[in-house]
Amino acid sequence: MMSFFTLNMGQASTQPDLSLRDILARSCHRISAVYNLTDRQSVLSGDSTPSRILEAIFDPGALGFVGEESTAILAQLPGSSRACLLAQAIAGIICIFERLAKSSEVTPETFDRALLLFSGSEQRTSMLSSIERSGLFNRCYLKSQIVELIAASLRRECRESPAEEAEQDLSWATELPPRNLGVPWGLSIMVLN
Repeated sequence: MMSFFTLNMGQASTQPDLSLRDILARSCHRISAVYNLTDRQSVLSGDSTPSRILEAIFDPGALGFVGEESTAILAQLPGSSRACLLAQAIAGIICIFERLAKSSEVTPETFDRALLLFSGSEQRTSMLSSIERSGLFNRCYLKSQIVELIAASLRRECRESPAEEAEQDLSWATELPPRNLGVPWGLSIMVLN
């Protein structure tokens, strides 16, 4: 699924001519093979499966951007927003398939239960918000950074406070060598409030 991301001068994006539903429809079979899911009733290859997965992942207000008829709307969004939505969809489908992997076989009942449990879970909410708050998609140079963000959101190790996020955004400044501010050797500047 990482092949659907594009990177251009630090900006992550997706292919504008594909909807998230199309991407999920193309990827469901590959993902189920990774999890070695037994799907004798072909629940995961059904026509409505990608739409149902997206409905479980996203809030009702976001479904206009990710549904079947969303290709034109999605193309109007900035590339970083499209990449964020795709990363959220990937993380969500991984969570759902991990729930399905706990059952011995995928049936319509286990699929419905996995969707229901995920759509009402705190994990979904925190995962979506941690990916959205990351800001990675405006300063992304490697697809592996997107993979790390998705993995971190699934482990719930994403930063929770804005102070930690600001500290991470300024981490590049500490990598630079210290500058001489013109203060003679042995003297320092004391800040007075």
